[in-house]
Amino acid sequence: MYKKNLEKLEHLKAALENNRYYQQPVIHHTAKKEPVLLSVFTSSHSTVFYLFTLTGKDYYQRHQMTVRIRGNTLYIIKMEFLNDDQYRKGYGCLLLEIAEEYAREYEIKKIVSHFSSEDIHNYNRNVAFYKKNDFSVYGLEAVKKIKIHKGNGSAEVKNPASVSMMEESKEIKEVPAD
Repeated sequence: MYKKNLEKLEHLKAALENNRYYQQPVIHHTAKKEPVLLSVFTSSHSTVFYLFTLTGKDYYQRHQMTVRIRGNTLYIIKMEFLNDDQYRKGYGCLLLEIAEEYAREYEIKKIVSHFSSEDIHNYNRNVAFYKKNDFSVYGLEAVKKIKIHKGNGSAEVKNPASVSMMEESKEIKEVPAD
């Protein structure tokens, strides 16, 4: 099953490689060892990280996190998962890891996310999620301070696959829009 899923994601990766909205697609694995496809899109005002998962025989779901930099802060504007059965699979944690690496790459000192409290269950789930990922939660706001490591003049990044995504997004920022 794993090998077939990986092959299907490789096929999707090849299909997305020339798409301007899904830049630098990279196969990655969640903490639960599930293969996923990560991609990034950067515009002049925000960056979107896409995470594609296989949910059926030939069915992909696209999850996403939209972020924006203001000053020394990276704001998570939106995290979107298509349905509740996609929670607790490591997708959100992986997107937060990518956002943290992105913040380090740009020497951002803080990540902030605001979330809603539609009901107590969702509020508690959001609090638990952010705390699990080392955020401090204040009411409806989650904050994580980022340590910038400057040993050799560059930010420390844990995931080599996302480094290429970050380098690609830097190059893309310099390309004029059509």
